[in-house]
Amino acid sequence: MTDIKEAGKSGMNRLETIRRNTAFDTLVKQIMKGNVVPVLGNDMVKIDGVTSHRFLLDAVSTSGLVEVQGSVSSFMSLMRCDTLAGADGPKILHGLVSSVIEEKAEMFKPTDILYKFLSIKYFPFVITTTIDPVIENTMRKIHGDKLRVMAFVNDPVRNQDIRNSLDTVQPTLYYMFGKANNKSDEDFVLTETDLLRFSRSWLLPTDSNSKAKPANLSNALANKYLLVLGNNFQDWLFRFFWLAMKDKKLTYRTNVPNGMDASEHSDERLIEFLNFSNIISRTEDLPEFVDELIRRLDEAEPESDADSCFSRPVMNADVFISYSRADSDVAMKLYDIMTARGLNVWFDKRNLGIADDFKQEIRKAIRTCKLFVPILSDNITKQAREEHIYRLEWDWAIEHKRVISPAVKFIVPLAERSFDMYDNMAGIKDEIKSHNAAFYSKAKPEPDLSEFVDSICEIIKSK
Repeated sequence: MTDIKEAGKSGMNRLETIRRNTAFDTLVKQIMKGNVVPVLGNDMVKIDGVTSHRFLLDAVSTSGLVEVQGSVSSFMSLMRCDTLAGADGPKILHGLVSSVIEEKAEMFKPTDILYKFLSIKYFPFVITTTIDPVIENTMRKIHGDKLRVMAFVNDPVRNQDIRNSLDTVQPTLYYMFGKANNKSDEDFVLTETDLLRFSRSWLLPTDSNSKAKPANLSNALANKYLLVLGNNFQDWLFRFFWLAMKDKKLTYRTNVPNGMDASEHSDERLIEFLNFSNIISRTEDLPEFVDELIRRLDEAEPESDADSCFSRPVMNADVFISYSRADSDVAMKLYDIMTARGLNVWFDKRNLGIADDFKQEIRKAIRTCKLFVPILSDNITKQAREEHIYRLEWDWAIEHKRVISPAVKFIVPLAERSFDMYDNMAGIKDEIKSHNAAFYSKAKPEPDLSEFVDSICEIIKSK
């Protein structure tokens, strides 16, 4: 009998290993395609060993500003004290939490697990269900001034929305349930009542005219694979979350799941709901999960040159560099000079992910950059009979130039001194020939490139 039990246990372990590997394989594939948006909850945010939610609850209940009898398990239970029992109770409570965050600002600092996870190059756009600034502070440390912060505050006049689905490539933190601030407004979630009010708005039909919820963001998320980490909502509340994010797609049975939920706590009924809704559910130690995800991503990426480190995906770049692989040395020198001057540069070695839709990524980057810089050299003429992506890049830049004002400078060619732009074999389009090119010496390009970057900086400054 013991042997049978051991064999059964061993079989279950093998089955769980297979399931786990399959879940990770699916996740990694979706990440590499640029199709994953992380949704981070309170269990990913720890302050002094407890979640930020617990930290705030303890700070308010021990502040002496509210009369607490015994321990409190939630902000909802805190509302029963005499200080908060009146009609102004919710407003007072929100004000107290905002004050704690302002007074203890130094406590809301980046943590190791967050820094590791948010440094993953494929995650520029992040959603949080928290209200505190820990995740924002971590992303600020990684992205600096490039980080955009947005929030849903359950007010049609003040709700923020992205412009379109392309906007999810820009480094962004979106507060799904509001952000605690130094005001006493009830525009962020503390109690279950707040959560229901916010969830009701998220569950409304997507309508770009009503602004009751961010329509563009909702449409974008419906088509994304959501990686939900560390959200500790109750079973029934978390169902609202998934319904708000995926709506009718929860009932679709496709080969690609709607997303993954990984947390340190399991609930059988929730797992059953998630599995039925085509969502992978994992009970994981979150630090171990993040470490394994990073390891699997490293293994999935092809080997590259040591200097080809990945900068984070860029939209709305200052400059897009288009070049032949044969001109990689010049392109790399140009990139280094530009970034040293503080320019935000799209350069394929640093910004192009391993994705099935890499052409779409490039096209998005060209459509949203301020200047398009094609590097033109004798190699262009030598490669006349070969297929090269840079020729498509020229076409996409020309296409974009046609739909913006002729007065706006966009295409700025950089050419090798010996290059004949009017040689028919080179195949340079008239729309590129019509722009005055800057020139560089192949033997010693640095001085010419520095001078060229000076002119680029002036153009960017004028824009």
